[in-house]
Amino acid sequence: MPGKILIVDDDIDTLRLVGMMLESDGFDIIAANNGQRGISLARTEAPDLIILDIMMPELDGYAVTRQLRQERTTRGIPILIFTAKTGMDDKTLGLELGADLYLTKPISTHELLAQVNKILSPPDESDQLLPVQKPKGVLAIISTKGGMGVSTAAINLSIALFRKTENSVIISDFRPGQGSLALELGYHQSASFNRLLALPPEDLTPQLIEDTIIEHNSGVRLLLSSPQLRDAKYTSRIDNFEIIARFLPQFSDYTVLDLGPGMTTLNQKVLPRCSEVVIIVEPAPQSVAQSKELIAEFSALGIDHDHIKLVVFNRIHSSLQLSFGEVEEQLNLKIASAFSPNRELVNEASIHHTPFIILKPEGLTAQQINQLAYSIVDQTE
Repeated sequence: MPGKILIVDDDIDTLRLVGMMLESDGFDIIAANNGQRGISLARTEAPDLIILDIMMPELDGYAVTRQLRQERTTRGIPILIFTAKTGMDDKTLGLELGADLYLTKPISTHELLAQVNKILSPPDESDQLLPVQKPKGVLAIISTKGGMGVSTAAINLSIALFRKTENSVIISDFRPGQGSLALELGYHQSASFNRLLALPPEDLTPQLIEDTIIEHNSGVRLLLSSPQLRDAKYTSRIDNFEIIARFLPQFSDYTVLDLGPGMTTLNQKVLPRCSEVVIIVEPAPQSVAQSKELIAEFSALGIDHDHIKLVVFNRIHSSLQLSFGEVEEQLNLKIASAFSPNRELVNEASIHHTPFIILKPEGLTAQQINQLAYSIVDQTE
């Protein structure tokens, strides 16, 4: 059974001691003393297991885990986090990001070896009959300013994902006081989310969060922010939003988050938890320039270009806009879809509180949303 193990740790003593112990048991060992080097070796060496520290400079173990789980060539490699961080939140985050096991230092060499052998042992028949189901994607939808159809795109995209995959989909808008989803869908009393935000963070549990989710007649499920202006006070409850964002993927295959406009403090905290980010941009010079700044902020949060979907919200006169080719060149991204809302269709959807993908499923705008859904499914499967 011995195979190849990659150890990623900035502590030279740990690299040496753990490496020697595993080598004595017959394993081939490769080592990296920083996160970026670890990712590079995982890509080129295809180890059978990665033993990963959390506390490393520049790129910590959480970021390494997130990156490895996003890439097709590395997403299947088992990850054993081996760290001095003992907090329950630390462990929960590591496992949610995709680690297979979380062990804390110090630990006996006998126990570490036993856990390594357990991970690398072939699964028995009962394991194969009961595969673990992991979330397929956490999607954020964001723009540089309001009025660009973020909520409309979010709800219609969610329905398109549900119809294409027949998997469970949850959509939530993290914008109390501006609950556009509730207004679009005709839910005028949507204060349940407020109760979650008002609780002390330590009182939030998965069951409380799941009990607040409601089902829409389209088949998708909803966690709706309040549209009441006075409820904007809850935007400061960053810790609560982080906990909610952490647990939502446990309840669905796809989670779609309407984050609205701009790089708010809340968005900075939530975006690193997302596997894909959809940015909506108008093909106008100022909008493209602002979107370029937003994409640079994504990079600072560890979100690379491969996990950004560019959607053009095309509503301005052609004489005032850039060509799609110019938009792609300036943002260094390919356009995943163009969203050209028909004014009459948008008005009808608003009057009937019915997403346009349900009203006119064969229409051009629905086809454009479906195109975006297909590209996301291809990325996550």
